[in-house]
Amino acid sequence: RPPRSTLFPYTTLFRSMKVICVDDEPIMLEHIKMRLEKIPSIDGVCAFSDPLDALAYAERENIDIAFLDIQMPVLSGIELAKKIKKIRPDCSIVFLTGYSEYKSLAIEERCSGYLLKPTSVEEIEMALLYIKSKKKQTVTNRLRVQCFGNFEVFCDERPVRFERNKTKEVLNG
Repeated sequence: RPPRSTLFPYTTLFRSMKVICVDDEPIMLEHIKMRLEKIPSIDGVCAFSDPLDALAYAERENIDIAFLDIQMPVLSGIELAKKIKKIRPDCSIVFLTGYSEYKSLAIEERCSGYLLKPTSVEEIEMALLYIKSKKKQTVTNRLRVQCFGNFEVFCDERPVRFERNKTKEVLNG
């Protein structure tokens, strides 16, 4: 079992994540996979050296995060990210590259992170914390309870209609 992470000591606070990593360099791919497997909140890591294999996997399986190299033959990481987002809109994309000049392209694609190789477990964990905070924000912003004036419950800014008036009275307390 890999050693426990420093930034993720309480794994119960985080849902397990399914992750893929894609890099055409086998040594770097293994390096990234080993780093990701040390993080307790990651349920499984599937590594791909061929972007088309990763895309086929994303079509079959639900994935939470994709760590992608940018410069790859056949399909660039930027193009792969576009295709993955089309299939899995909720998938977060983190680019892992040796080149800083692609950062503006990555931002245009609304990536969740941009890490320069070689990367450490701590840098990956920081990217994961950022992703988790953004996902938590979007979930918590969906529900709103109004207590002043009339008691109302809103989901996605639309009032929740209760089947019985008594239910609303009980909630109003």
